[in-house]
Amino acid sequence: MVKKALAFFLPVVCLTAAFLYAQSRGSSSIRGQIIAHPGRLAQPMQIVLKKSGRSDATTAPDPSGRYQFHDLENGKYEIVVRSEGKEIRQRTELACGPNSTSVVDIVLDKNITPSLNVYFPVEDPDVADVSQLTRNYPKDVMRDYDNAREDVRAGNNGRAAERLQSVLKRAPDFYGARARLGMVYQAMGCYAEAEREYTQARDLSPRSAQPLVNLGSLFIQAATADLDDDSALDKARSVLQEAIRIKPTSALAYSLLGTACYKAGAYEDAEENLKHALEIQSRMVAARLMLANVYLRQEKWEDALEHLDRYLKDNPLAEDRDQIKRVRTRIAESAKRGQ
Repeated sequence: MVKKALAFFLPVVCLTAAFLYAQSRGSSSIRGQIIAHPGRLAQPMQIVLKKSGRSDATTAPDPSGRYQFHDLENGKYEIVVRSEGKEIRQRTELACGPNSTSVVDIVLDKNITPSLNVYFPVEDPDVADVSQLTRNYPKDVMRDYDNAREDVRAGNNGRAAERLQSVLKRAPDFYGARARLGMVYQAMGCYAEAEREYTQARDLSPRSAQPLVNLGSLFIQAATADLDDDSALDKARSVLQEAIRIKPTSALAYSLLGTACYKAGAYEDAEENLKHALEIQSRMVAARLMLANVYLRQEKWEDALEHLDRYLKDNPLAEDRDQIKRVRTRIAESAKRGQ
């Protein structure tokens, strides 16, 4: 159980969703969690799903904050959460394919979990084994693949997924397209679809650790999303250990393995793997902040402060610098009080 003394820390990453325009209609769903203080969740709350040209759908979260909308067609939606006279609006685009489920979590209250924000990169699928680099694909396939990469950079995941699906119909053995489509699906909250693409990418490039690392990242994200999959962290640790056997120098694999151990409550294993990641890549932001999380959970305030100070020193222009400094101040106060 989380102690009250830890209530001031930053929230974990919440998930977003955006989706490809598919042909099937009325077969998909949106689910997620309203992240708020228990007292607020106990108050009357309304969640409204809006889409141009259709009637609004309304539901209420369960006591833990979970909500669902079923039998949805593809298109752009707006989710409106009404609570205590206020509204929170979040837009999303649904189109992960037929019978898909997309996860959209919505944060109402910050500072309710004992964790720092940690963003792990997803390894670029253009880094594959040599056999993949020697393959030749038609010009139209490569053009659409390059355009999909530009769509991802522009934040248009729905259009990127549409292009990549088209590419894979013409070139089903295109490792880069398969792995990148997995990345897009993961970013959209479509975990089953992302797992399928990463698994196929692994089969296409069995000597590459990259699809295994991305599978590990996906399973950790799914576990964080509270999807009633008790095996997600076990699967994450399994594929990440395999990735490390293939590529012992992967700082990201060690970082993610440490994160999976942290989320499973295996703090000693988490610390060992995260330290190893930092030995490989000392400026790996995600590993350093996650290691601070490990120490925060154990109330090892001085150790946590050491890594936050190193993060602030190494990242003078970080966007979250002010947030980290505020957290650091509060941890220092706890250390003085001996809490």
